[in-house]
Amino acid sequence: MIRRTVEGSWFGRPLIKLKPHIHHDIVLKHNDAYDKHIEQLELVVQKEMQRKLQELQTVWEVADKHTRAPKMPTKLTFNTECRLQAQLRIMATFPALSILAKKPYNMNFSTEECQQYRSPHAEKGSPYFKHLNQIVESSPKAMYLHWFISQVDKRFELDKQNELVYKKEASAIEQKIVILTYFEPVAFILKLVSIIHNHTWISS
Repeated sequence: MIRRTVEGSWFGRPLIKLKPHIHHDIVLKHNDAYDKHIEQLELVVQKEMQRKLQELQTVWEVADKHTRAPKMPTKLTFNTECRLQAQLRIMATFPALSILAKKPYNMNFSTEECQQYRSPHAEKGSPYFKHLNQIVESSPKAMYLHWFISQVDKRFELDKQNELVYKKEASAIEQKIVILTYFEPVAFILKLVSIIHNHTWISS
């Protein structure tokens, strides 16, 4: 795979011409209030990974010696590890979800589980909606996003030096925020937040 950036070129021409913009690297402080819950879940995930590896090794042992791989598998594939660790990766953004992984909800935060809350009626009856404040407030990323969204109705303009400066007056220009995530529960939580704050949400 070839990784390209906006600074690169293609046959002497820029790959993409961006409008004037401001880039900020955001550094947020970790919320450790839910660490104990997440540590308990880490043990569960590790046991599941060990079980999966043992299954692969058992399959290898009983397979035909002439057709099986030359060596017994000693670790899971990268994709399998990512799938099994998905819960932990989601909780890195929303630590309070560790509470929903326990009784009475016992949620696994899979795409299939999340899809049952697709309808407007089901959305408001979901554990995500019932605990939305706690989920969002536990997340430094979500709290920063909450603040940032409150600013998008205000605009930037070019000054005489052709640099972007903040202008306080509200703008009629439509503002867009693009958020990319691999995880359905993260997209669903952000959708609920956007509904509450009356922002248009387009989700695949």
